[in-house]
Amino acid sequence: MSGCSIIVDIVNNSKAKKAEEEAAAAKEAELAKAREELEAMRQGAIDPAATPQQVWDYSLALGEVYDANEQDAMGVDGSWLTELETALTQRLDGAGGLSADNSLLGYSLAQVYLWTERPDEGAGTLLEFAKLGGEGPMTSVELFDSIAGLPPSDVTNAAVLELCPTLRPQIEGVNGFVSTCLDRAGGDISKLSWEGVLADLESYARSGYAKGPAAGTFTYQSKVKGYKKTFWALGFVENTSGVFLENPKVTAVLVDEGGAELGTFQGYAMIDELAPGVRAPVSILVNDPPKYADIRYEFNPEQADYLSDPVDGLRVEALQPRRKRYGWKVEGKVLSEASKPAQFVKVVVSALDADGQLVGATSTYIDEDKLEPGGEARWSTTSMDTARKPVSFEYQVTARVAD
Repeated sequence: MSGCSIIVDIVNNSKAKKAEEEAAAAKEAELAKAREELEAMRQGAIDPAATPQQVWDYSLALGEVYDANEQDAMGVDGSWLTELETALTQRLDGAGGLSADNSLLGYSLAQVYLWTERPDEGAGTLLEFAKLGGEGPMTSVELFDSIAGLPPSDVTNAAVLELCPTLRPQIEGVNGFVSTCLDRAGGDISKLSWEGVLADLESYARSGYAKGPAAGTFTYQSKVKGYKKTFWALGFVENTSGVFLENPKVTAVLVDEGGAELGTFQGYAMIDELAPGVRAPVSILVNDPPKYADIRYEFNPEQADYLSDPVDGLRVEALQPRRKRYGWKVEGKVLSEASKPAQFVKVVVSALDADGQLVGATSTYIDEDKLEPGGEARWSTTSMDTARKPVSFEYQVTARVAD
């Protein structure tokens, strides 16, 4: 390497080093200015005379420091959060608690709770503002999303579930919303309560959001006598999960006084694709059973692998049921207000006593192979036996889109 080249390299290295030093000095000067500005905001915010906007601006600035993990560079330590929390608590206590007028103070306090890893307290504060209708820098939906983004706990779960009914009218993407609410409910659909919740659950169960496990209950209701020792055990299967159940099957296990099994009999729900929150009657024929001491019922719900296309807009009209020699005669029409033709149109009839107990159940199909939109078709059943005299009847209709 020539002498000239060496001199050039030395000069270039010197220039580069000088540029680095100047950049470092500029950065330090910029950082010092940022520290001064943050300190000034701090002093203004903890002043009892500070405006809510001052406090909120300081909270946002402090949040940026924590989000960027620059506490050391900005000279921030945990005492800053403690003093801000104290100042906010005193201001809010003096104002009689959270309100729309001091929303910025409340949001600032919620941020402190979250920065100090106290999500339960943060959720409680955000929940109170959500009840006010989302006053301040966040809408009710944004508040809901913020609470739903907190780690699960008894408190945060309860906060989300409390908001679900309130927020539902503002939600357009219902399937994701139901998924969030159902997760916070631990999969228990009985904790979801708002107008139209069953329709929302069915939409969710048909979507890509749906996830198991399948869950359901069988409740024995009554016994209908048959010939000699034969009888029908009646009960309701109810889908308590957020997915469809497929061909719900119940097994009646007859046992002796020692609990030993003597025989089993099966029955299926009269609705083979059972939507979330829906119940369907089950009739189990126990034909010529051996002598037994008790009956145990087993129900293992299974999630549907495939769902047929639904037909909405079918309505049942029934005449007054009449008692005949060989059972109850129940008849009527199915009217279609659907947009698609329907086939396999099935009517399920549940007979109930004064206490709402199932005392009889049957199902039948309409007289026509296909029910066109705007059309109607008759149905009838003439031999529904009951355990005792019913006082009311419930009707359900199922169908599939016609090929």
